[in-house]
Amino acid sequence: MKKVILKQFGVELGHAIVEDDKAHEQSAIFLDNYKGLSQRWALGKIGFENQVLEEKKVIDQEYIAAIPEVMDEQGNIVQAAVPEVPEVSHMEYFLEAEYTIEIFDVTAEMNQEKQNKEALKYLTETDWYIIREMDSGVPCPVDIKQERALARSKIIK
Repeated sequence: MKKVILKQFGVELGHAIVEDDKAHEQSAIFLDNYKGLSQRWALGKIGFENQVLEEKKVIDQEYIAAIPEVMDEQGNIVQAAVPEVPEVSHMEYFLEAEYTIEIFDVTAEMNQEKQNKEALKYLTETDWYIIREMDSGVPCPVDIKQERALARSKIIK
């Protein structure tokens, strides 16, 4: 069994428990019904701080050092000075998709849950033996006590 979880910006919106071979079908159903922003590069992260997966600095203009003017022996300018050109850059942020799907195998958990329910049912059905023993002194059969101990050992929360 698979648990298919639909999340919006990392917060669970809902889930479905499906057979293993239906997990991708359920994912498609979720994403067909919840269309949103895909993973993308953005120039800003305001309002999306928790969705940033990666960030990078993009250099639009490389730094160019200033070049002084060059003069010949007579004082004539041979080459004019070139002023410094500062680096121009901006940040870009890779944001997660608005809606994401996570799939987990929950077979073991579901089997344990079923085992817990069966054991608790047995304990509930045989509680009267213990109550009778405490109330009237009529002993609970040994096999019932052994089965109850076994049932309790099967319960894992």
